[in-house]
Amino acid sequence: MRGILVFAAVLAVFVLAGCVGPNVPAGGVGSNLTVSGTGGGAPSGQQGAGGQAQAVTAGTTFSASDGLADANTAISVIKKGVSLVGVSGDCGPDGKAAEWQYSFDSTETMSGYVVTVPSSGDWPMDVAFSTRRALPASWVDSAAAVSACGYGGECSLEMSGAKPVWTVISGQDSCQVDAASGQVMG
Repeated sequence: MRGILVFAAVLAVFVLAGCVGPNVPAGGVGSNLTVSGTGGGAPSGQQGAGGQAQAVTAGTTFSASDGLADANTAISVIKKGVSLVGVSGDCGPDGKAAEWQYSFDSTETMSGYVVTVPSSGDWPMDVAFSTRRALPASWVDSAAAVSACGYGGECSLEMSGAKPVWTVISGQDSCQVDAASGQVMG
């Protein structure tokens, strides 16, 4: 019975958040941001920006850190208590991508979110809480990681043990870069 009540309460919050929550563009006209996950209010002590601030524009390539401000703006509008737990994109030889996906976890709600910058349309996938460790506030950018590896490819950043690690995969080649120092690992 308690499980049904919890489910009903969560469902009611989800429905109300969609009806009375902040207006966050979902890839529509004038928006480069798409947010996946279940929404809520702005983080405590912060005003939601409505996803209007845009550091990057569609049709350009940019590094992972260049798109982070847009991702943080988008996620701050919908949820409090989130931590960045992963970044991924298809990097060129300069470490830049046309689109980056930023993964966030909320330990308060045990929910996961993905923000795509810039949006290439609706991003319908909600994600589960990943239990990955939060990335530190500063890390080596994708351009430096790809430069250290010597090639681009599928680029992803997440914690590995006690440190942030970029993994770059191109065909059969795989390279890991310590995202704290910028040095190739192994």
